[in-house]
Amino acid sequence: MSRTAKDHKGLPTIPNVYEIRRRGDGLFDIFHNGKMTDRSIPDKWLESQLVRYGICGEEYRNARRELDESGQVRLVYTLGG
Repeated sequence: MSRTAKDHKGLPTIPNVYEIRRRGDGLFDIFHNGKMTDRSIPDKWLESQLVRYGICGEEYRNARRELDESGQVRLVYTLGG
């Protein structure tokens, strides 16, 4: 699924919000638009899980840096418009 606005010209604006949170036990939970989509993800599998949602490369590195600093990250992508 493409997340770029150029692929959705003329369509209503649709937000896609991904939240990744580190739990107290060191595992991660992923939420998409407020709904939990993945839970209890071990650190070693986090990157491969996020690739499923198109979060990879520099996006992943930036998200990972924020996760390491604060334990959570919120990524907002807007389609359409």
